[in-house]
Amino acid sequence: MQNEPITVAFATDIYDTLAIQTTIEAYASLMNILLDTSTDNTVRVNFSMDDGTIEPELIDAFCNHVLYETILQFRATRGDA
Repeated sequence: MQNEPITVAFATDIYDTLAIQTTIEAYASLMNILLDTSTDNTVRVNFSMDDGTIEPELIDAFCNHVLYETILQFRATRGDA
């Protein structure tokens, strides 16, 4: 468990921005998520919980879901969907 917010950075040349947003919507009921798109090539996602604790496995699952959604977006643009 952790007492401080966790930040994960996603490089937009690898991860699809729509995939990140879709994953945020899917996980919004499980934790507090704040999206920071202040840089051109990186999207930062900040995670926290109201009680100050957050399970690292939940962050790992979020990141895996972003990768999955990115693959789906890539396949859709190629016509593989």
